[in-house]
Formats: sequence, C-alpha cells, structure tokens
Amino acid sequence: MRSGDEFSRLFQYLTVQVSDMFRDPAYFLALREHVLPRLRTYPSIKVWWRAAALARNCGR
Repeated sequence: MRSGDEFSRLFQYLTVQVSDMFRDPAYFLALREHVLPRLRTYPSIKVWWRAAALARNCGR
C-alpha cells in the first residue's frame, strides 16, 4: 500500500457514496483479511470522519 496506485484503489474502494457496504458481511471480511493487516504495518494512521467534521453525533 506504499505505492500511489494501491492507495488510490483503496481510497476509491473505501469512499463510496452509498451505505449498503456497511450491511454487507463480505465487505467486513475483506477489510479484516486484506486491509487491516496492511494498515497494522504502519506505526499510526489518521482517519477523517465526515460526521465529526460536521459536528454531528456519529450515532445519529
């Protein structure tokens, strides 16, 4: 994921305009098996949460 190409593909995959992926068990399985192991190789990551940027409660 250190190449620009891999990051672009991941970014496009994770930033979708629909929420059905959050109800799809295969999505979470792919995250657990493919994405999270790679992210664990970094000392830290920063995640931007849209709801937080809009000062909204994430649970709404």
